[in-house]
Amino acid sequence: MTDESSTDVVRVLHIDDTPDFADVVATHLERDNDGFVVETATDANEGLEMFVADEFDCVVSDYDMPGRDGIALLESIRAVDPDLPFILFTGKGSEEVASDAISAGVTDYLQKERGTDQYTVLANRIENAVAHYRSQRLVERSERRLREIVDAIPQFLYVVDEDGSYLLANEALADFHGTSVSELEGSNVTDVFDDDDVAQFTADLEDVLESGITKHVPIIEIPDSTGEVRRLEPRILPYDLAETDKDAVLGLTVDVTEHEERSRDLERTYERMRLALEHTDSVVFEIDFDTGAVVRHGTYERSFGVSPDETPTWEDHLEHAVHPEDREAFRRFHERLIDGERHRDEIVYRTNPENGGVRWMRATVYVRQESGGSPRQAIGISRDVTEQRRHERELEQANTLLSTLFDTLPVGVLAEDASRQVLAVNQQLFDLFEMPGSSEDVVGADCGRLARAVSDQFVDPEGFTRRIDELIAEREPVRDEELVRRDGRTFARSHQPIDLSDGAGHLWVYHDVTERTEHERRLEALHEATQELMAAETREEVAEVGVEATQRILGFDANSIHLHDEGSGLVPVAVSDTIHDLIDEVPTFTDGGSIAWRVYEEGEPLAIDDVLDDPDVYNPETSIRSELLLPIGEHGLLLAGAPTPEAFDQRDVVLGESWSATSPRRSNRSNGRGRSRPANGN
Repeated sequence: MTDESSTDVVRVLHIDDTPDFADVVATHLERDNDGFVVETATDANEGLEMFVADEFDCVVSDYDMPGRDGIALLESIRAVDPDLPFILFTGKGSEEVASDAISAGVTDYLQKERGTDQYTVLANRIENAVAHYRSQRLVERSERRLREIVDAIPQFLYVVDEDGSYLLANEALADFHGTSVSELEGSNVTDVFDDDDVAQFTADLEDVLESGITKHVPIIEIPDSTGEVRRLEPRILPYDLAETDKDAVLGLTVDVTEHEERSRDLERTYERMRLALEHTDSVVFEIDFDTGAVVRHGTYERSFGVSPDETPTWEDHLEHAVHPEDREAFRRFHERLIDGERHRDEIVYRTNPENGGVRWMRATVYVRQESGGSPRQAIGISRDVTEQRRHERELEQANTLLSTLFDTLPVGVLAEDASRQVLAVNQQLFDLFEMPGSSEDVVGADCGRLARAVSDQFVDPEGFTRRIDELIAEREPVRDEELVRRDGRTFARSHQPIDLSDGAGHLWVYHDVTERTEHERRLEALHEATQELMAAETREEVAEVGVEATQRILGFDANSIHLHDEGSGLVPVAVSDTIHDLIDEVPTFTDGGSIAWRVYEEGEPLAIDDVLDDPDVYNPETSIRSELLLPIGEHGLLLAGAPTPEAFDQRDVVLGESWSATSPRRSNRSNGRGRSRPANGN
């Protein structure tokens, strides 16, 4: 396969035992698509040799050829590349040949015909097959890389939905439970934890889903697959599952067992050193470069786990007290001192683990010069910096985690200092305001200038910047102030004053709440429309109010309300004017033979992407393509239609259902008519 980055060029290998026809096909293919480069072979063996020697994006082959036929060639190529597009372009067509080709893994099957149109069809088939193949390869590569990253994380990483099912788990978590990732993904927390742990996890899960806030769970003790009790520190975050109505959480759990044990060990060591070192907490030493002898004072044995008598020279110290992996660096450090390259030098190294644990030591050495200039002695001091190193690593890890979380937040965030210079900003803010450049470009820039640069995006530009100045002056925290944009969208702005080490600062959060505000507006309008329903006296008046409100509030221009009549069926009682632009006459639906009657009988709302795909479509010639059908209890049905497919989504179903639910009660009081739906739904 060729380099997938060269997407403008498609290299095609065409095999046909008729050379003139092969040349004609190549000419037409390259003429139909200037990105095609076609090479030809006149028999299967030659084609296979060219395929092995070179790289192609697609193979097109005749079936009936001397020696090896097209199916045999396909099988040989599939042994090398199971997925490469292979199109059988043959004049000998039969169900048997097609069946054999499909069994062998053919990508497409095309029979030769008269005329030049067949070459255009072939070119389209090639282009589609190659595009699909390249897209699939990119998706597989992306998924593979993501899987590798997830499994490389040493902490326990998982995604669990609201039912407690593992949607994702990494190898660290699978190893802890003594299973594989494939076994863990798809299982339930009840399969891996005992009842008490399941109850606690479920409670934490519900807390996060209800609050939408990350939860830091206190350290818990759970046995691993070997029965060893481990101390775990879980963190649970809300997680958005794309294209599903289920909620989920993202969990990151750290095994702190060894960390706590190391902390306890270090605390015990520190206490011993404190008691032993009444006057000093360091090791002071003198080195004689002529003899290599070292004289030490202080806590050498405590620090290095070996007696000074066992390491009288620096070479003994190197061999017995220095970590094996640090000995070469320590040797070069000593050589620099002897050679006189430096008068002062410093090294950080680890102690020998064979002497009872590894500690980090920092040695600082000063060289004494003789009268002739040659270094003969040095004096130095060694300090235990284990805790400092640990804090540095923890700080680095915390900074990395915070940076990652900052960059992956689904909202735009900006932090500024007291002088209004940008301290940090994430890319989401740039994307939200459609600003050019990247977040790194504006660190240190003036926040006031940035605010003025984007203020024209809002209906009230001056109010946008003036309010920022007010919040800064008052250091007043606010949450989700709504800002109306010129393009009709609504942003929410939050402000939080923060205390920095060098003064006051400000944290700003922006996010798009257009859908939320529109949903709230519709709900409020529906509530008001409900009051109009309560004033109606008859079923017909209720229906008229319902149709008008459905059009005005929900935006379903073409809609009608059908009420059930025992003698007639689902009779249209109220119809919007727009619906007559789509159909001449609104029908009455009777028992069976329509989507409307089926939905009424089943009593469940339904959004249909394309009514022509539904076997119960009432009129196959209708100009209505998509429909939203909402049962009004046992009294009838609210229908909304559109001339285009996929005009309604789940949000329309939810809003429409909440609206239609108000009609049965009022319709019942107005007329009292309805019917009992059969228990079998037919």
